[in-house]
Amino acid sequence: MHTNGLGKNDGNNRVFLNASEVGEQLGLRKSRVYELAAQGLLPNVRLGRRIWFPVRGLDALADAAIQESRNRVLATDGR
Repeated sequence: MHTNGLGKNDGNNRVFLNASEVGEQLGLRKSRVYELAAQGLLPNVRLGRRIWFPVRGLDALADAAIQESRNRVLATDGR
């Protein structure tokens, strides 16, 4: 089974998620997902009139956020 970049087991190998799916995974309204995409804060691809969010890009964003948090914790611990 494949787990998408947001920790859910989706049972397939999807490359892209739509805004509703991203919002559901992140606990955001669909409109907020589009706002973040417009601000360049969420990776996205426009195909025609649709905006898709690549799972790999969301994975990378999550990994970067985790690493940044880890670095902050280590910096405050004096390590």
